[in-house]
Formats: sequence, structure tokens, C-alpha cells
Amino acid sequence: MRRTLFLSLAILSTLGAAPAQTDWRLAAPAASPPARFAASMVYDPVRERTVLLGGLDAGFQALADAWEWDGALWSPIPALSGPLGLNPTAAYDPVLGGVLVTATGFGQDGTWLWNGVTWSRVATGAQSPPFRAGAAMSRANNGVLMFGGGPQSNATNETWMWNGVQWTQLGTATTPSQRTHARMVYDESRGTVLMSGGVGGSSEFQDTWEWNGTNWTVLSVGAIPAGWSMVYDSSRDRVVRLGFDSTTSWATHELDRSIGAASPWVVRNAATTEAPTTLEFAMAFDAARAQTVMFGGVASTGTTSDTWFYETVVTAQHQTFGSGCASDEGVVEFTPFAGSRGRPWTGETLSLQIINAAQLPAVMMLGFDASTFGGVALPVDLGPFGAAGCELTIAPLFALPVGPTSWMLAIPDDPTLANSVFFNQLVALGAPNAWNLAFSNAGLNVIGSQ
Repeated sequence: MRRTLFLSLAILSTLGAAPAQTDWRLAAPAASPPARFAASMVYDPVRERTVLLGGLDAGFQALADAWEWDGALWSPIPALSGPLGLNPTAAYDPVLGGVLVTATGFGQDGTWLWNGVTWSRVATGAQSPPFRAGAAMSRANNGVLMFGGGPQSNATNETWMWNGVQWTQLGTATTPSQRTHARMVYDESRGTVLMSGGVGGSSEFQDTWEWNGTNWTVLSVGAIPAGWSMVYDSSRDRVVRLGFDSTTSWATHELDRSIGAASPWVVRNAATTEAPTTLEFAMAFDAARAQTVMFGGVASTGTTSDTWFYETVVTAQHQTFGSGCASDEGVVEFTPFAGSRGRPWTGETLSLQIINAAQLPAVMMLGFDASTFGGVALPVDLGPFGAAGCELTIAPLFALPVGPTSWMLAIPDDPTLANSVFFNQLVALGAPNAWNLAFSNAGLNVIGSQ
């Protein structure tokens, strides 16, 4: 049964559309920040914390507090001296290693950084872009990117970059239209920034743009209504948005970045629970826990302090273990490609980079066991048998060809494969031992469903 299942992974083409295997879940923390809407949330990947900033309470009073979420608990943190207010312009700064906030219009002149301990002003007002409510801001490949903002009737289309030392207004060959309240995310697999939606003048924009470090390019991914929150899910290489669609239906949309720039926005129906219809909520992606975190907003019952998660029912995993031995080119091993390509998701391709076997015939051995092989405990030291320094780490059932520098395995789009476990190890012909064979490290794989 298991052998048949695995063979189907190796040789069958995609089976077609499968039910969504993502779900929304209401958290139950011991304590929560006060109810609010129009707050901002930023994930700090170094400290593995999600930071909640400002917003308005039910009486439309600007809030001055700040909070951190560690995956289980909310904790208050020091705030700036005055209210942060409506949609504070904030993003993670990869250069300084903290949450960057621009002047809020409530007296916090300049640009500020939260490093997990204290706030510090890193640029004065004169050294910062003019304060504009509704500006979009995101981590970028070499700093922080800001675009647009201002009142809807007079929004700007300026592009600014913070490099950890100073702000610089950038001139670009092409630029999106003047807009405010657009949404930005950083696509860490490609080192680019995506921006979508926003409003300007009498227009509500439904386009999606990509910043490559020097210029903006509009993407042919279909229209998406303005005003949604948006995150990049690095565990699945997808952009996630929640809000109303063009038919005024409440929905979760995803943009699958793994299948090319022209991949369209699609609706993803949750497996069992959909997030409630909520306006002006805050959202961020918690990479350490592979969860999109949503907080607050205005629901049918009023302003809320609810915390929701959006996550896969089964998360794909790829973990390497053991070590390789010397081939004629060096120690042979493999590493997963970055992002979702390096994990076995249903409907996608597991991709591994092969090292030190480019000119050697090689195969990838596959099996379901890494504890015993033929009654012998694994791993087996092959040195006494003529392959010095090498180990057999898995119990192979069969093998598939390997390219010079990579190996790929297409996983059918079948949710019944979720949680299936398999192991892999490469063997290459051409090594300085009696067997003339080199064995790589091994991989443990758990198939996830998206």
C-alpha cells in the first residue's frame, strides 16, 4: 500500500483541483490588547514576535499603546510618547533589525525604531519623508520601501527607500498611479516587494505591482478590490489577502508565487472555518509558526479584540539529517531550495539542490523507513564494507534519476497524501573508495496540503 502510494508520487501527473486545506482559527489568549481597528502589525523575524501598533478605539480615539504576540500570549511593550493613531506606517527594518515607524502626525517627529527593548529615533523629521497617512511601507531586500499616501483627493506616487542610515526619494522609469491605503508585502523568496490596491481621487485601484529594487512593474494577475490587508506566507510562497471581492462576498484570496508572475488571484475556501466579516483589521505573517495572524477590526458586533490564525491544516516539512561522504568532486550532499519549493506540498514540486555530483551519474533513493533495513538498524556504517566515511541512512525501495545540480519530485494535488512521510538519500557513482560510490546526507519529508 505504502509502496503504491509513493510510486504514485513519482510518476503521476497532477490530479486536478483539490479542496483547500487552509483554515481560520480563533485564538484564546489569556489576555488581549484592548479592542481597536485601523492598527498596524509587523512581524520581527529575528525575535519571532508580531508587533501591534496604535489604531483607534470604538470611540474613534487614537491609541498610544503597543503590544507583542509570541504565538501564544499578548504582552504590552513601551510605546512612543503620544498616540500612534490610524494605520501607523510601519515595517520591519532588516538593516537595523527592528520595527521601523515613520512620523505619525501626533508629535513623534521623524523615523523611529523598536529593537525589542527600547524605542530610538533614527532620523529626524527633516531627514524623513513628509508624513502622509495611508502610505504603504514594507521591508525590502536592502532596507524599507515606502510608496504613496496622503489624502485620497491628493495622494502621492512617490517612492522612498530607507537603507538603515537615511531616506532617499527614488526616481523610477515606471510608477504606479497616485494612491493611498495600498497594501505592500515583501516576497523574500525573490527579494521583491508587491503592492496592491489603494485609492486615489475618484479611483479604487485593483492592480498589483512588483518592485525589483530599481523599478516598478505591473503584474498580470487579475483585478483585486482595494482596501484589504495582505501578507506574504513564506512557508507556502503565497500572498494572502482577506476582505470583500468584486461581488461583495467575504473571502480569502491567494496569489501563488511559485507558478510564475502571471499566476492569478484565486479564492481559497477554508477547510472548515472562515474568518468573520471584519473591516480595518490588522494582519501579519508569523514565519516561525507558519501562521497569518489577524487582530481586531470592526465586526458586526462592534470593534473587537479577537485574534485569528490562518494556517495550513498540514504543513509540509523537509529536514536533512546525517552527513555525506566524499565523491570525486567533494562531499556529496543536497539542500532544499528556499521557500515552498524546498518542501513537499500537494500540487507542487519538491526541489533539492545537489552539491558535488555535477559530473557523476547519480540516483535519489526513496523509501519509508530510516530506522531499520533488512532487520539491521540504520544508519549503517559502510566503511567496513569498502566505502570509508559513508553511511546508508534510509531503507531504499527504489530510485529516481538526478540532474547534474538538482532533483525534483512532483507531488500530486491530492489532499489524501497529507501527512505521508518518506525519506530520500542520494548515491553517486565516482568516489575514492573500493565501491566507487558516494552517499549523501538524508532527508525526512512530510507532505503538506495547501
